[in-house]
Amino acid sequence: MDLVESNIHFEELTSRHPWELSRLKVISSIVRKCYQDKKQDNLVVFDIGCGDTFIAENLSLQYPQITFYAIDTQFTDEQLAGYRKKYDRLGQKIHIYRTIEESSLNCPQEVSMVLLLDVVEHIENDEGFLRDLSEQQIVGKDTLLLLTVPAFQSLFCSHDVFLKHFRRYNLSRFSALLSRSGYCVETKGYFFSTLLVIRMLKVIKEKLFKPEASYGVGNWNGNKIIGKVIAEMLSIDYFLTSQLRKMRIYFPGLSIYSVCKKRV
Repeated sequence: MDLVESNIHFEELTSRHPWELSRLKVISSIVRKCYQDKKQDNLVVFDIGCGDTFIAENLSLQYPQITFYAIDTQFTDEQLAGYRKKYDRLGQKIHIYRTIEESSLNCPQEVSMVLLLDVVEHIENDEGFLRDLSEQQIVGKDTLLLLTVPAFQSLFCSHDVFLKHFRRYNLSRFSALLSRSGYCVETKGYFFSTLLVIRMLKVIKEKLFKPEASYGVGNWNGNKIIGKVIAEMLSIDYFLTSQLRKMRIYFPGLSIYSVCKKRV
């Protein structure tokens, strides 16, 4: 969850938006495929733009042998201290930092994977940021980058404005951006196809009427059973579209993912 959203409810969240829960499953599935035939000891993962550390925390529980660096420029001093104390108490290998540079100074080895999950759309000069990242010493020839971004500029709406997005992408545009920025794409695809219709209706509604206030996923207080049903539907959505991708059929979705490496 973006800190823009989590700051609305800074206390520990007792429930999560089904989109968050389903996206976690998607990310976990992709990470598992990347490392299913490799030893996971001594791996280091940078979660850049980690928000409220939800992804890093849950991946750490699934892969306790991996060391995570959770990085977000929006961390307050209070949040830095709070998260560090929390993970020290829990014994999880999660280090909390505000900048990539600070994290790199405290990382003794090359990073195995960089997570950029719904981050690039927040950066005005996305190509410049990605180029600079590729030149970081901790990003080597074997470092994997896993990125997700929102799909289709035509679906840009008040929720994107609330989250301070500069843009949305399509699969070809995003792949071209990564190529120009010095990366080779290894796998890519859309996910959450069932959400396309909902977003289309929202965009149409906003063209006809004044947009309603947007509160983000941090404002979720829906029924837990309904939330689980929605999350399961989105998980099935991802499974079906992933099967289509094996046949090189890229069914459109509300989000895009890409796994790539630095071009050498």
